[in-house]
Amino acid sequence: MFGSFFAVVKLYLLLLAVYCWSRRRLERHNTQVFERLVGGDSQHTSLTLVIAHPDDEVMFFAPTLLQLDARLPAWMPFRVVCLTDGGAEGLGQLRRAELQKALRLLVLEHDVTLEVADFTDGMREDWDLAEVRARLGELVTDAKPLVLTFDERGVSGHRNHIGCALAAARLGHKTLFLRSERNLLRKYSFFVLDVFRVVFGTPPPTVFVSTLAQYLHALVAMVVAHRSQMVWFRWGWWVASRYVYANEY
Repeated sequence: MFGSFFAVVKLYLLLLAVYCWSRRRLERHNTQVFERLVGGDSQHTSLTLVIAHPDDEVMFFAPTLLQLDARLPAWMPFRVVCLTDGGAEGLGQLRRAELQKALRLLVLEHDVTLEVADFTDGMREDWDLAEVRARLGELVTDAKPLVLTFDERGVSGHRNHIGCALAAARLGHKTLFLRSERNLLRKYSFFVLDVFRVVFGTPPPTVFVSTLAQYLHALVAMVVAHRSQMVWFRWGWWVASRYVYANEY
């Protein structure tokens, strides 16, 4: 029993060493993905992340935000639109404050404007998409914004996530939709598949992959800022979920 345990620990440490060693290759890869998805001489007038709940920004989009924060011009406005305050359990005010703190910790090179809308938080809530689109239109008024949000499957099938995708698609701006992973093995492959594809195989052309330092940066932002959400199963997410290490579009 103990032999098997130590074998697993040794394997994990070996994989972690490969992850640490691959930093420069991951940085070059992320620059290529940035140029492919965003454009090396980006003419975008802002970056807008549309999320459903406080903690979506770090639980799902941290790999992207960290790459864009490092590569987009310092003058470019960063905007986060959170369509609910995450108040399904009566913690709306607290979670607003946690989101603001998390953004300060996560995005270091840009000032971030946070807008929190008042749509209802809930797994069974279907929003009026015309209302959501109108609200987004009031907040995103510049000429060529780059929009980030979930795709139509919403990663976990959450109706609020899906609402973000459907409303953002109606804006008519360039939008990057975070790809939902249907294969459970890939969804919970932590960093292994993406890092090994970059280092030893054919690099995925539209996948941002955090370096180990960037992953730890995002984890600290989550743990320090979103304290109300750090229940036991979130630790499992931060170990195993692909989304905290890599984002595919």
